[in-house]
Amino acid sequence: MTQAPDGRPLIGEVVRLDRLVASDIDPLYAAIGNEQVYAGGFSGGIAGMPADADEMRAQWEKSAADRFAYVVRLAVDSPLGAAGTVVGTTSLGDVDLYNESVHLGWTGYAPSVWGTAVNPATKLLLLQHAFEDCGFGRVAWKRREAASGRTRRIRPKCRHWNCILRFPLFSEHRC
Repeated sequence: MTQAPDGRPLIGEVVRLDRLVASDIDPLYAAIGNEQVYAGGFSGGIAGMPADADEMRAQWEKSAADRFAYVVRLAVDSPLGAAGTVVGTTSLGDVDLYNESVHLGWTGYAPSVWGTAVNPATKLLLLQHAFEDCGFGRVAWKRREAASGRTRRIRPKCRHWNCILRFPLFSEHRC
């Protein structure tokens, strides 16, 4: 039976994903609150970039009911930083339990971790959680997420699941 993500910590060798809470906003803003991140399309692009952590907090509070947002932290000390360092955010949203589908996206990382193992490791944890823990039959990449060059490069690495990865997921209903 398909169930919604429950907010449990998702822990891998490279990253740890915890349900995003208010106390994570200040370090998250320090990590991703810059034009480089938003210019790539995160959160609506430059126009969606918050002026400060308080504005980011307000954006998060507004969207919290619509998706399961995670803060992405480094799992171990590495050249990328100390264990526990906040390096980004990602989400599972648009949950449709009846049709067993969910979207993966709303992802933004600190430029210092672009091109590293952080993004593939994060996607792997989210896909494992969606398919294995929650029982979803379909995971779709959000439109901007799917169009990003970084995401296109890691999608083939996630094909070891017997699953359907689509973008965008149009109206699909059970028979």
